[in-house]
Amino acid sequence: MGLLDVFPGQRYHGVAAYVTTEARLNLYGYLSKLVVCFILRYRIIYVQKVHDLPKVTTGDYLDDLTDELEEFGSGSFIDQFVSCGPKTMRFR
Repeated sequence: MGLLDVFPGQRYHGVAAYVTTEARLNLYGYLSKLVVCFILRYRIIYVQKVHDLPKVTTGDYLDDLTDELEEFGSGSFIDQFVSCGPKTMRFR
């Protein structure tokens, strides 16, 4: 008799906990490479000099970071950033 047989209704909680933990560890790995200015759930705004090579890579697959500034054009960057607290941020 295995653990899944003892708790039949709780089968996927272990899988969900593992996936969430793995995602959080990957996020901490990215945070160790960056000078972070702002974090909100899964959104990171970090400081980088204009002429430096990107410190993180972006992509469209699972476990990749996405560049939310691509909708403003390739090579877009934030010049000014203001936040008054959680979920209230503006940038230009």
